[in-house]
Amino acid sequence: MIFSKKELGNYGEKLACKFLKKLGYKIIDKNYRTRAGEIDIITKDQNSFVFVEVKTRSDARFGHPEQNVHFHKMRHFQLSAQIYLLQNNIRDPFRLDVVSINISHKPPEIKHF
Repeated sequence: MIFSKKELGNYGEKLACKFLKKLGYKIIDKNYRTRAGEIDIITKDQNSFVFVEVKTRSDARFGHPEQNVHFHKMRHFQLSAQIYLLQNNIRDPFRLDVVSINISHKPPEIKHF
């Protein structure tokens, strides 16, 4: 399959949602935009809000998908999560997770950090 960058991202987010639901997470929102950036998936597990960054790759030539989550990206991700919590008056515990998807594997390789 050949995907555009946007199609690959959308496909990865769809796979990540299915994966997280199987683990018992409740999907709250997707593609939440703030002035600091975007949160791919907002979920809730038993005790915490979980903000998820999804990275998808179609081949391994440029490394593993999770290697593309660098300091600058994590800083914007953290700020976006804080904005979401403030705007929605949420005081629950929260965490920032990364779901890495490599679709060159059959079935796709999914890692949760």
